[in-house]
Amino acid sequence: MSDQVHESESQNQVPEGAAFSVGQSYLRAPRYVAQ
Repeated sequence: MSDQVHESESQNQVPEGAAFSVGQSYLRAPRYVAQ
């Protein structure tokens, strides 16, 4: 059971990190475009 919980947590952390990186890239993109 504990192994499954760790797996689910690790899987959840990966998408969150990707979302953060993608979000940062989108936030930076408009700034470069505006400039």
